[in-house]
Parts: sequence; C-alpha cells; structure tokens
Amino acid sequence: MRNILTFGTMKTDETTSKQDSTPDNIDALLALAEANQRAARRLIEQLDVEGAFRRIGAEAHLVGSLRAGLLMTHLDVDFHIYSPLSASATALPPWPK
Repeated sequence: MRNILTFGTMKTDETTSKQDSTPDNIDALLALAEANQRAARRLIEQLDVEGAFRRIGAEAHLVGSLRAGLLMTHLDVDFHIYSPLSASATALPPWPK
C-alpha cells in the first residue's frame, strides 16, 4: 500500500494572484494565466521536485490545475507523492533557499 502526501503553493515576483476577470479583460487574464503556468513549471524544474522525491524512493505526480492547464490566478502547485513508507518514516530532503 502506498501513502499519499499532498503539498502546494507557489509565489514568484513574476506572478500575481489578483486580476479582474470581466469579459473585457479576458485576453489579459489568459495572458496572465499563461505566464503563471510558465513560472510554475520553471519553479518545479528549478527545485527538481520530482528528482528530490525519486532520490528517497518516492514518486511525485503533478496534479490539479497546473497539470490540467487551468492554473490562472490562484497560485498553487499540487503534487501527489507516492511512497512505500509512511509519511512519518520518510525524511524529506531539505528544500533550497
């Protein structure tokens, strides 16, 4: 049996979570969403999230709005982590500062 750990939340200087979503501003909202999704994917790559969990024998699977291409103004990145060990028995690697 595998255990699942979910974590999230991303914020960078390039992104913002406040945007008017009126029909007149839909192009700006879509452009913001595209920029936020690029920033989220860069952050995942820079942190090597999947590699960090793979090194301790776990599997990280991107889930949620980013995976579905729906990340817009609510800036969170979600992963399901599958591990053969219980969450309390697994020491996670320190994240870069």
